[in-house]
Amino acid sequence: MMLRAWIGLLLVGVVCLSAQTPSGAPYDRAAARAAFEEARGLFSSDIEASVRGLRALIDKYPDFYDAHQYYILYRSVAATRTVPEAERKAAAEAASAEVEALYRTWAAEHPDRAVYACALGTIHQYKDPDQAERFFQQAVKLDPNFGQAYDALALCAEIRGDLPGSLAFHRKSVEVEPDNVTLWRHLVGSLKESDTEEAIALGLKMAERFPDDASSILGYLATRSREEAQALRIYELLKERFPKASVRSLTGLFNLYVKSDRMRALELARQMVQLSPENKEWPVLVAYAQALIDTEALLTAGKPAEALAALGRISLPRYGVDRRWLDLAKVRATAVENPAKAYDDLLAIQASKPTDEGQTALLVLGRKAGKEPAVVASDLRAKRAASVRPAESFDLVDYTTGRPVKLEDYRGRAVLVNFWYPLCGPCRGEFPFLQSVLEKYRSRGFEILAINGHAPEDHLVLPLLKGWRLDFKPLKGTEEIVKAYKVRGFPANFLVGPDGRVVYEPPPVSTMAAQRELELQIEAALDAGAQ
Repeated sequence: MMLRAWIGLLLVGVVCLSAQTPSGAPYDRAAARAAFEEARGLFSSDIEASVRGLRALIDKYPDFYDAHQYYILYRSVAATRTVPEAERKAAAEAASAEVEALYRTWAAEHPDRAVYACALGTIHQYKDPDQAERFFQQAVKLDPNFGQAYDALALCAEIRGDLPGSLAFHRKSVEVEPDNVTLWRHLVGSLKESDTEEAIALGLKMAERFPDDASSILGYLATRSREEAQALRIYELLKERFPKASVRSLTGLFNLYVKSDRMRALELARQMVQLSPENKEWPVLVAYAQALIDTEALLTAGKPAEALAALGRISLPRYGVDRRWLDLAKVRATAVENPAKAYDDLLAIQASKPTDEGQTALLVLGRKAGKEPAVVASDLRAKRAASVRPAESFDLVDYTTGRPVKLEDYRGRAVLVNFWYPLCGPCRGEFPFLQSVLEKYRSRGFEILAINGHAPEDHLVLPLLKGWRLDFKPLKGTEEIVKAYKVRGFPANFLVGPDGRVVYEPPPVSTMAAQRELELQIEAALDAGAQ
C-alpha cells in the first residue's frame, strides 16, 4: 500500500516537457520529445523496455528533467512487477536505493548540474521530505531559472502550511519557465481557494500560450468550486471561449444544466457531439437528456412502460455524470403502476447515496402510501442499518496534546475517521470541503479524526493544519490501524455513527456533490443516534 502511495505522489509531481532545459544547454527538443513519448508508450506493454528507453534518453540528453522523473518512477514500479506481493515493498526499496546511488554518483561527477540535485529531491520526497527540500533548494541555487525546482519547493511549502510561500514559489516557477504548461496549471490551481478571480484571469492568460490546455485547468476550477453559481460561470466561460478544447471538461456544465434546464443540457450535448464526433461520451449524454425530456411527455400521456423502456436503455459512464435524475425518473415511472416497488427502490438509493431531491421524492412516495414522515425516516434507518458494521477501535496519540485518543471517547457523536498524509495531493484537495462540513455540524456532535498514515511526515502534520486553518483532531497513525481499516489508498474516509458502527465510506470529498452527500449521511447518523 505504501508503494502505491509513493507512486501516486510521483505521478502527481511529474511534469510535462519543458520548453527550456534547467541548465540552459541546447539540445534537439523535438528528438528528445519523440524519444520520451516512445519510451513512455511502452510502460503498459513492456515496462523494462520503457525503463531502458528512458535511461538511454537520459544518457543522450542529461538535462531533460522529465526523463529523470519518469525513470525514477518506472524503475521502482518495474522492480515490483514480477515478485510476490509480500516482497514488493522490499523490491521497491532496493530499486530506489540503486537509483539513488546512481544519481549521487552523477551529482558528484557533475556538481554544477541542477537536474541531478532536483532528481535526488524527487527520490527523497516521500521517505524524507526535509532532505528532499534541501535538494530542491540546491537545484535552484545551481540554476536560478529551473522552474520545475521552484514548483517542487512550492509543494514543500504547501505541506508545511506555508500557503503564501507556496504561492510565491509557484509564481517564480512560471516567471522563469513561462513555456511550461504544467507550471501554469499548478500556479492557477494553487489560487483556487485564496483568489478564484485571479485564478480565472491567469487561466485565461494561460490560454494565450496553451489554448488546448487552458480548458483543463479552468475545468478543474469549476469542478472544485464550492458555489454552484461560480461553477456555472466558469463552465460557461469555457463553453464560450474554448468550446472544442473543453469537450471533456464540459460534462460538469451538462450536470448543472440537466438539473435546471434539460433542453439546454440537450443542446449542449448535441453541440459537443458536433465539435468532437470521436468522443464516445457525449452521444450517451444526448440520449440521457432526451430520455429525461421524453419521460415527462410519456408520463403525461399515461405511458409509464414506454418511459421505463427508454430510461432503461441509458447506460451512463461510471464517473463524471450525475445520475440522480436518471434514478428519480425511473422511480417516477415505476410509481405509476407499482408505487410499493418505487418506494423500495428509492429507499435503497437514499440509504447509500442520498440527495436532497431523492429525500423529497421519498417523502412524496411515502405520503401516497399512507406513511408519515416519521415512518419514512424509520424505514430509511432500518435500510441503512442492514449494511453497517462495527468500527475498529483504536488508541492513537493526539499530535496536539501527546495524549492517547480512543474511538470510544467519541461514542454518542458522529465521527469521520479520515486517513491521510501531508504529501497526498487528493487528501489536501479534500481539506476545504471537510472543514466546511466540520464547521456546519460540529455543534450537533460531529468530529473529524484525521489519522496520518505516513510516519516520516509526522513533523509536518501540525504546521499543515495550522497553515490551512483546519480544526481536525490530528492523530498519529500506525501500520496496525491502517491494516485494520483495510485502507488501500489515501485519502480513505469512514463515517462512524454515535453507536460506534461504520455507516458510510465516503469517496474523496472534493466536489459540492460529494460534500452534500456526506452531509446528508452525517445528518442521518446524528438523527439515528438521537432516537
